[in-house]
Amino acid sequence: MSTSITISKSNNSSYRQIKINGKWFEGSEFFSIKEGEDYIIITKHYLDVPSKCHKSIRGYFHLVSESPLGKHQIDQEESSEDELIIYFN
Repeated sequence: MSTSITISKSNNSSYRQIKINGKWFEGSEFFSIKEGEDYIIITKHYLDVPSKCHKSIRGYFHLVSESPLGKHQIDQEESSEDELIIYFN
């Protein structure tokens, strides 16, 4: 799985735009995002879609966040087909 994410500023200063680079997001359009101080976890949802999900449009999400801007690599060992784990350096 050769995937990275790019976090950039959105039009609204309190929002971040997250772009998943690669084909990981294909096959599902709803995702949940869990943020910690030094990580972010993105999980795919198929049939059971929680009420607080983000809808991806061609691999992009918008969310209120203070995640660091830039390109971040996926932790290949901890991630799976349905969950991406990204640690910020």
